[in-house]
Amino acid sequence: MGDQRRTSSGATFGAAHAGGVVVPTEVAHEAAAAGASPRSFAREVETGLKSELTHDLGRSRFRLWFRDVEVVSVEGDTLTLAVPTEVHRSWIEYTFGDEVRRASERVLGRGVKLELRVGVAQGEKRALREKLPQRPDAWERRLLEERPVPTFAAFCAQRHDRWAVTLLEQLVHGGGPSAGPTIYLYGESGCGKTHLLEALASAVQAHAPGECLYLTARRFTAIVAAALRSGTPTALRTLHADLASRRVLLIDAVEALEGRKATQAELVRALDRAALGGPRLVLAGQRHPAEMEGLAPTLASRLVGGPVVRLALPDRALLCEILTARAAACRLAAPAELVEAIVERTRSPHTAMLWLDRWVVASRDLGRPLEAVWLAEIAPPASTSAGEDVIRRAKDRVAEHFGVEVGLLERATKARSAALPRAAALYLVWRSTAMSLTRLARAFGYRSHSSVSRALAGIRSKRTGDAVLEQTLDGLLARL
Repeated sequence: MGDQRRTSSGATFGAAHAGGVVVPTEVAHEAAAAGASPRSFAREVETGLKSELTHDLGRSRFRLWFRDVEVVSVEGDTLTLAVPTEVHRSWIEYTFGDEVRRASERVLGRGVKLELRVGVAQGEKRALREKLPQRPDAWERRLLEERPVPTFAAFCAQRHDRWAVTLLEQLVHGGGPSAGPTIYLYGESGCGKTHLLEALASAVQAHAPGECLYLTARRFTAIVAAALRSGTPTALRTLHADLASRRVLLIDAVEALEGRKATQAELVRALDRAALGGPRLVLAGQRHPAEMEGLAPTLASRLVGGPVVRLALPDRALLCEILTARAAACRLAAPAELVEAIVERTRSPHTAMLWLDRWVVASRDLGRPLEAVWLAEIAPPASTSAGEDVIRRAKDRVAEHFGVEVGLLERATKARSAALPRAAALYLVWRSTAMSLTRLARAFGYRSHSSVSRALAGIRSKRTGDAVLEQTLDGLLARL
């Protein structure tokens, strides 16, 4: 976008070029003296112009005709816009010309003449977007089809995590008697638990098809519930026989079993069979079994009967290495500046890898590696990608403000001191994202979406009648 600035008297002056963008000479000198970039001022003008047009035309018409429009320059009384196609140029000029001029006048404080030209970069962006999925569910299908198969080699583990990979590798060919019947992995979201389970499942499946079963805890719960609802012993016997026929059983996100007594009882039976020579179990969760108040003591004690390995989140350098290796597994070379841009713009390994996977899809569709400046075109929406980031930040902010531990915000507890902070963190995430109530329930340890709905109704009611709480929540929300 062009960079333009006026003096206090409203006059404009001759232009100089800065980085391919036309910038008034006095503005360039003033920005240089102040240590500011004229381009940053141009972005502010662009933001104001697009905001005015969105208000005047409505969101749907704005996205259809102005999403890829950029300002090239503001020279004297002429505003030059770059549009993606000749159709855009004609339609904007003859249909929206007056609206653009009025919006520009409100932003710049004076009237301007409108000049439109077709821009190469704008056309390329539009062409790329037409090739890419637009809906989150379509993106998910593409990513499932094209993401690389997880492997142990791609884990890029820190040295103290490497022995966990060694334990799992022993299970591929039926070895590892010293590891015991169970292995439990735990750590924060993004540390690589699911990657290791999927890598083990893939390796066992390739070596001995049908001998490994990989389930999330919620899927395991659904299977057990279906067998119990049938009301016949045959359904449970069939379930037990299926589990016993496997050599390796993998269960992810064990924290979802908290409070589910029937499912926990079935898992205890599976663990007892493993101790007697049955299927080897590998389980993963975000917390140590001893920290899960909703687990029965019999289950918690069995989960720590074998190796318990804590996986650490990768630091910045290691995350860059992981992203580079992930791109290489897709036969693409990710430039260092691209990897750095992804890490800089994301706040968790999970989100960074989601951006990298989208970059792989876009690069293949484009026929060449996508430049870092185009990352915004493939950035996942907040409702799908930034959810984990928002949850993490909300918990940290609330825990700091109320002086409680973050762990108290993640599970059901009878501690009265945790009730309001937990509801406050839930409210902040609900306001900041489009996450479903079911996903919110998993994030904050509620039993179901109904429990989340009641908690949100309660905190909203308290907020309405308590000015101090309202101010507190608004302040925390602004900090997110």
